[in-house]
Amino acid sequence: MGYSSQGNVELAESIAALARLKQWPEVNALLTRVVGSGVSDAVLAEMAEKIGSRNFIAISAVPTLSEAAKSGLAMLTKASRTTTEEPARLRAAIADLDAKTTDKSLAATRTLLAGGEASIVELVAAAVKTPAPLNRDQILRTMLELGSGSEKAIQQLALYGTNEIRPRALECLARINRSGYTIDFLTAAFAQDSSAEERSVGRKNLIELEGAVPSEASGRELLLINFTQAESAAELTKNDDLQMVLWSVNEARTGVTHQPTQRILGVYRDVADAASRLRRLGGLSLNNASDILAAEIGYRLMLDPDWGDDAQVRSARSQYPILNQPIALLQALEHAVSTNDLPAAVGLLRVIDATTATDADRQTYLRGTGIRRTALVRAASSPEPRIRFEAALKIADLAKGSPFPGSSFVLRTLSEMTSLTNKPNAILVETRADTTLQAETLLSSIGFEVQVVRSVAALQHAIRRGGDLRLILAKTQLADLPPIEMVDSVRRLDRGRQVPIVFYGPTGPDLSSRRWRAPTLWVTQPASITELENLRRQVKQSRRIPQMTFLDRQTYQTKAAQALAKRG
Repeated sequence: MGYSSQGNVELAESIAALARLKQWPEVNALLTRVVGSGVSDAVLAEMAEKIGSRNFIAISAVPTLSEAAKSGLAMLTKASRTTTEEPARLRAAIADLDAKTTDKSLAATRTLLAGGEASIVELVAAAVKTPAPLNRDQILRTMLELGSGSEKAIQQLALYGTNEIRPRALECLARINRSGYTIDFLTAAFAQDSSAEERSVGRKNLIELEGAVPSEASGRELLLINFTQAESAAELTKNDDLQMVLWSVNEARTGVTHQPTQRILGVYRDVADAASRLRRLGGLSLNNASDILAAEIGYRLMLDPDWGDDAQVRSARSQYPILNQPIALLQALEHAVSTNDLPAAVGLLRVIDATTATDADRQTYLRGTGIRRTALVRAASSPEPRIRFEAALKIADLAKGSPFPGSSFVLRTLSEMTSLTNKPNAILVETRADTTLQAETLLSSIGFEVQVVRSVAALQHAIRRGGDLRLILAKTQLADLPPIEMVDSVRRLDRGRQVPIVFYGPTGPDLSSRRWRAPTLWVTQPASITELENLRRQVKQSRRIPQMTFLDRQTYQTKAAQALAKRG
């Protein structure tokens, strides 16, 4: 113990030695001394380097560490991170990557590898400089050792960087793996806003890959395929807790920033990027332009489920002039609803502005060109409550009491909204008194407003009343229909198409059919919350924005009552 008193570095060496010997009480005592040492971050960082990353991992896993020792460990970790991620230190290391002495270049590499995402930021900034640095290949090799995030970062600059930065970023992608970035070269070659140099870099790499530059029509078709694939990947991605690092361009559009985020947001950003590439090309059909618009608006809702206030809508209309075209907006809404893209559908509904709509706009939104209901009016009967509520309110503002095809469907939804309860709804299909009491108690305990029905016919009637219906719990031994036919009858109803169904009973029905997308499960007996956890997890992972809160339901209820009052 006397050795540790000779100085701070010696203290760190003692901690390291004792950690290797697993002498945890002694390690605990020495770490406690770090808290009151009063030394600078630079000294703490030097101490952390002496202790070493392996010892840090081992020490942090010790369950008997005192709070004071944990604080000392945290101080060392923070100081170490501050030092290893210090920009000036990383830039100096980048300059030494091609040092004449092996020891110096290896030390530079070790410094950059220890810097993690902070090193990627500096390496990317160095790689895209003009003129290209002489050691660019060493920069790119070191960058790749830090993981695939570095390539994602450069792709962001190739798409969203300044005119000066985009050609350099494309050159970097070509050096990394030319064949992996065809979509980036196609975008550069054909985008309407490409600079002459950017277009030249794109064309040069396409010739290297294909022997010739493809036609613009072929390039657009490939980018449309990439967009469709990205959409499909997003639809299949679970909304779970898996994390990833999301790279974006910085405010100046000359470098990159990063932040940890849910994996699903990263996947949806890939869709928005694919849409941006197509938008840069231009020359899109109305259908394609509308699909792209839905993807871009949907991504905004994914980031912020409350998106859509006046300032945000004005900004979106300025960035996407197509939002000022009712026909295009309806096309985008139809695409969003047909692909079950809840964020896009809600966002597009919020963009419609009844206060600035002309008579011609109202005609387009509500009546179209025939007797068929428009996409907006059909949205008021959506299986998703939030979509039909938003649509009904928007239509009420646009219609001002005048008739239009499908007005009865909208009126029905507005009436449904005035009956919203404080809690989300569940329907229990049961006839036995003891089981009814048990199941109703369980559902109430997890926050549901429960309605009990005794037959499938009564169930259908309850579903038609709508509301924020989130669950149907039914016994398997039904009097009027077998379970599989009950599922079909529920799914054929607008308001029942997406509601999860849980059957319970001694023998489970055959639920192997994939005819309907909404989850249908079987449990032996709804005896505890645990029985429903699998379903709750499935529902959460399939959703893209949060379910309605008490405040949401209250707001919709109030607005619907006001809309009906205006009708007189």
